[in-house]
Amino acid sequence: ASVGGGPFGAYVPAIAGSYGLNNSGLLMRTFGKVVSTGTGYFVIDDGSRDFPCGKSVVKGLAVSTSDALGGISTPSVGSYVSVTGLSGVFSSGGLYYPIMRPRAQGDISVVVP
Repeated sequence: ASVGGGPFGAYVPAIAGSYGLNNSGLLMRTFGKVVSTGTGYFVIDDGSRDFPCGKSVVKGLAVSTSDALGGISTPSVGSYVSVTGLSGVFSSGGLYYPIMRPRAQGDISVVVP
């Protein structure tokens, strides 16, 4: 729940549901189950927060597949993944939410539980 963090200065907003120091732009790693996919992203349930996904809300953290060099394949729903990427922010419904931005396909590993 600390991914994203609070505001930093006048130009970096606080992340909805986050606390602690702002950590946008830092390299991080997390693990979870893929619960949803969409164009340019997927969502993993890492136990952190609720995430608006279209007209519904799912539990988890968004992972971008469109920001990396060369593009990233989206893992299938129900698979477990380990993701390394940069902590980032996106806006939805007037609030700011955290998103992970992997650097390349090698930053996403499917894990057999």
